[in-house]
Amino acid sequence: MEFFDIENAKDLFDVVEQRFKCYRSDSTKSAEDLILIIMIVNHLREWIAPDFKKTYDKNSKTWTWPVANSEAEKFSRKIYEHSDFDLIRKLCNGTKHAKTVKKAETQYEENIFAWPNLLAVKNIFRGVPVSHSVDGKPIDALISPIMEMYRGWFYPPASGP
Repeated sequence: MEFFDIENAKDLFDVVEQRFKCYRSDSTKSAEDLILIIMIVNHLREWIAPDFKKTYDKNSKTWTWPVANSEAEKFSRKIYEHSDFDLIRKLCNGTKHAKTVKKAETQYEENIFAWPNLLAVKNIFRGVPVSHSVDGKPIDALISPIMEMYRGWFYPPASGP
């Protein structure tokens, strides 16, 4: 799959990896960056194993996985079944459908002297956004384990001699 100059799943991972590093290191947090990160982290598994997804059986009224015929499909399912991925998926789909599915919060720095960038302030009465959380859990702690899994897929550790 090619999308603009993103030619494959690894290129897409590199995009989200760079954006996530910037998001984590910036003292002010961008909701725009966070939405991009969540959406890519959610959909990257579909770039790795296109069309591999659960199917609904109307008779048994259950969702089931097809047989994984490749390592990519096994990995896609592993990502999907990670305990933090469900929340990432709900956040992504909630954004897509303009529905709030979890308590997503922004914490602000109100002290004007601590603001590193006045242009980052969208609401002078709130201050500058300095962190995000979902159901009280820092967003970094939710995204990081999934990013580690993707990193291991695209950049596996070198084997010994």
